Parts: sequence; C-alpha cells; structure tokens
Amino acid sequence: ALEALAYGQPGFVVAVIDARREQVYVQMFGDGAALMAPDALTAADAAARLAELYHGGPATLIGSGAPLLAPALPSATVLIPDGPDPVAVARLAQRGPEPTRAPRPLYLRAPDAKLPI
Repeated sequence: ALEALAYGQPGFVVAVIDARREQVYVQMFGDGAALMAPDALTAADAAARLAELYHGGPATLIGSGAPLLAPALPSATVLIPDGPDPVAVARLAQRGPEPTRAPRPLYLRAPDAKLPI
C-alpha cells in the first residue's frame, strides 16, 4: 500500500498511513526508488527518519498519516487520497516477478488481539 501511494509521484515522497496508537506506517522514496523499507514508527521517529533522508527539492507527503508529518516538512505538498490507486497496485504487480506462491500480508507490528489464557 505504501509503495502504491507513492507510485508516480516525482521527487522525494513520504508515503505514510496513520496506524493509530501514536504510530504511522511509513516508507520514503526518491524519484520512485525506495530509500527505506516499510516500517511502523512513532510520528516523532518518522519525522527524525525524514530529517535523515530528505536532502532538499520537491517533496510530497501522501496518505492518511501525511498531516501527522507535515510539521516536520512544512514545504511539502500534502496529499490525502482515500487509499492507494488500484491502477498503481496493478502496475506494481505487473512489473514484479511471476509469483511462485500466494501473496502474504506484510505485518509491520504485532496484532492487538490476544488469545484467552
């Protein structure tokens, strides 16, 4: 979802989804290339990572969590789409290798649900 949010955006792009509980799911891109792996971070830690990776130029914050990082990069364009563009998801899937197994979700944090003891 993060890569699909950033798909087609030029320059420095921060795809960020509000994960609630004072966290965001975030991934940063430079001209379409991933600058970091997707991660679940506090907004403060994501802002610190942004400061490490941003070296000037046009910047875009995109996703439901974009307003949470906007203070860290006030010159950035902030976009809040309803979700990833399905065409971007399809294009990303098309350019990847032929799957050898069924897709699996990438969980960036442990589940909240716990089994009763």
